[in-house]
Amino acid sequence: MRKHLFLVLTAAVLYGCGGSEDPGTSSSSSSSSSSSSSSSSSSSSSSSSSSGSTGDAVAGQASFNSLCVACHAYQGKGIFNVITKSPVSIDDLIDKYGTVSGLATYIDRNMPQGNPSGCVGKCAQDTAAFMASKLPEVDKGPETAACSVEDPITYGVRTLRPLTAQEYRNTVVQAGLVNATQAAGIDLPGDVVRTKSDYAVHSALRIEGTRATAFDKAAFKVAELAAPSLAQSCSNNANTCATRFLEIAYLLHRQPLETDEQQLYRGFFTEFGAQSGMQVAIAAALTSPQFIYRSEMGIPVGQALLNGWNVGGGSTGGGSAGNYTPAAGGTTVTGVNFSSKSTGQAAGTEWNLYSDGNVSHTFNIPNPAYISIQARGNDYDGRWPTMTVTVGNKQVAQETVTGYDKQTFNYVVTDVTGSQTVRISFSGDEGRQPYGSQGNDKDLYISQVTVSQAVAANTGGGSIPAGNESKLELADADSYVLTPYEFASQLAFMYTGTGPNKTLLDLAGSGRLNSDAEVQSVINTLIESAAGRAHVERFGGLWFRANDVIGQSRPSFPSFTAEVSQDMATEVRKLFAEIWYNPSRTFEDLYSGNFTVVNSRLAQFYGVNNFSGGTNDWRVTTIPNRGGILTTGAFHAGNANDLHSRPILKAVKLRELMLCHHIGAPQNMLADASTIAINQAAIVDILRQRGGQASAREYYEASTGAEACQTCHRTQINPLFGIDDFDQIGRYRTTQTGLRLIDNTGLFEAGQSGVPVDTRGQLIGLANLSDTASLSYSGAKDLSTKIATLPAVAACMVANSFRYTTGLAIDRDSVAKNGNSNIREDELTSEQVEDFACAKEVLLDTYETSGKKPMDVYRKIGTLDLVRFRK
Repeated sequence: MRKHLFLVLTAAVLYGCGGSEDPGTSSSSSSSSSSSSSSSSSSSSSSSSSSGSTGDAVAGQASFNSLCVACHAYQGKGIFNVITKSPVSIDDLIDKYGTVSGLATYIDRNMPQGNPSGCVGKCAQDTAAFMASKLPEVDKGPETAACSVEDPITYGVRTLRPLTAQEYRNTVVQAGLVNATQAAGIDLPGDVVRTKSDYAVHSALRIEGTRATAFDKAAFKVAELAAPSLAQSCSNNANTCATRFLEIAYLLHRQPLETDEQQLYRGFFTEFGAQSGMQVAIAAALTSPQFIYRSEMGIPVGQALLNGWNVGGGSTGGGSAGNYTPAAGGTTVTGVNFSSKSTGQAAGTEWNLYSDGNVSHTFNIPNPAYISIQARGNDYDGRWPTMTVTVGNKQVAQETVTGYDKQTFNYVVTDVTGSQTVRISFSGDEGRQPYGSQGNDKDLYISQVTVSQAVAANTGGGSIPAGNESKLELADADSYVLTPYEFASQLAFMYTGTGPNKTLLDLAGSGRLNSDAEVQSVINTLIESAAGRAHVERFGGLWFRANDVIGQSRPSFPSFTAEVSQDMATEVRKLFAEIWYNPSRTFEDLYSGNFTVVNSRLAQFYGVNNFSGGTNDWRVTTIPNRGGILTTGAFHAGNANDLHSRPILKAVKLRELMLCHHIGAPQNMLADASTIAINQAAIVDILRQRGGQASAREYYEASTGAEACQTCHRTQINPLFGIDDFDQIGRYRTTQTGLRLIDNTGLFEAGQSGVPVDTRGQLIGLANLSDTASLSYSGAKDLSTKIATLPAVAACMVANSFRYTTGLAIDRDSVAKNGNSNIREDELTSEQVEDFACAKEVLLDTYETSGKKPMDVYRKIGTLDLVRFRK
């Protein structure tokens, strides 16, 4: 039975595994552990060998696997996971605690978290010895990002991920608690944004005091808004309202509720009545970890195999038949003809297990055997029966049978043969009058069971050849696989930004998220939904920071209204969705297309007078000198101010957002007095020389002219000033207002109008900042067209799509940075670097083979093994 934590009308701190103390280091310090380990490992190794520790590493492995692995799984090369922080090297741990004995002392006093007496004395010594035994594996050299084909499965990261504000709001709306307007007014803790784009990075975030309190307040507000209307909808009857709430709780928990959970929620209605009970129950659900955290922890693959799960197979309804088919001549027995039936009654040729019990029959089981079971269910308030299948003494499967129609569950059994009993059991019965009716009684109907010889699909042979294993069978023994409900939630959040609806949860429960075809069908449905389209538009807005333009003040430009800035942000999202959803478009069109998407107000602002439509009509439109994301008003107005078009900032954003080149913060040398003085003198000279006709380009070239600045500005930034043919409010221009010197201060004011804009430029460094290849261009539109075909642009699309859907960096170059070097999220382990490199190759191949369709790449991510399999 699962353990539960409900936060009922209290402010509390929610922690993931590991709690407030663990042997990990901070994310910024751990980021350097890989590079520092080679220099410190020798000293650590010598200290550990002379530490006097008497621990037994073999025994320690058993205690580690029993007590520690859930939060501190070993990742290879001396790195251990820390579930609430960055992974940590055993090298660093021994440095931190002095010796292996020091680490043992820490474990003795503090671990496991929440149960510090669970591993003391010899247990702590053995565990520390096991961890120290990984010192020889500490990496001594640089990481490579090569994709290895030796391992057939790639693995993602196990996380407990707090909901973002958007995910929270979307989910409570979908659950029917509040409407979108009400949800928008709920105060929620701010997202943690650590990337150059606007993506929330919550994979390593834990909920502490202030954030927990904010979640509590939000839950109470939602409960206050929702309870009256929900209670009225169930006639203010406590029992009826309890039943209605349990339907909602299924969506909030994103999995079926256990019996004790149901009883807890029903108790609120018994104690407080319909409306107050509804309010308390909603608050409890919304402050529970089951709701607040997105669980991507999974269960061990061994347990999944024992449960009879199938991942990557093609069975109908469920099961683990994988790539096998039944031979002709099998034995079929209908439910009513089973030799032993402990409870229930006949329903035609079916047997209805209407209460806890089982049916069983003895078959001659071949090797390998293909067992096919036809069954159907009846529900109690949306909770469906669980069917457990055993052959002899081996549990083959445990399935939730969802739906009133017959389903077929197929299994292959290889290690139980001869005369064996096949038993099908049902437990957890629930019901109320009228019993047997839909929604009022949980029943399991067994239609028939067929036992046949299993043969490999399309071979006609009588044995199972190597290479036909399911993905679950191919997975590493120390890996984890998401439960069907976790996987359904992952797909829903990836493609709609909200939790799964009842239809998707029911599919998960019935085992219909097993094969690639089934998963792809679900992904297509999610993408094509209204929520899916809104999620894609949000993707474009976050990637290109469309909202930066909102709230910009331009006192010198009264036509630049708040409504226009909102329209500019919407233009980015609509243009992005046009590229994603229109099958005639390619990703290159996002940069090289001769069109944009505008409404009437923005069309008029851009100088289009023949637009047919209103402010709510967003239409693909051709506008002179526009087309491509680099020419959108949001890009230019969002990176400007009232006086300047700020070409330095635009150059940096171009590289970071469109090429995924990381431009660090200015070096400390800019604070050097002599450098500042040189730049200041250059500014005064150019303003004086040009007499009110100095262009923004000339001003900024002068202000970065000191040699100390040229390391970055000579090649990385200033040659991109040629994109400055759009003004401070995003209008195309060929001339600009010059700048005039105010006395001899170095300050400036508006000068003469009609100063020509110099659009000549170069992009130096096409693949990365150290690349010497270049291209010449004239103006933003020309550069946008020319970069469309660059491999770096395609790779940047892959990296951003992966980040948006999974919340993770696809490689170490994509890990979120603060300033120049500080890592602000968990570093990728060596194994993750390799696995994610494989994913990147697959996605880039998909991009090319699809004809450069970004939607195909976006879809493909959800079918990658690393989405379902974790370490």
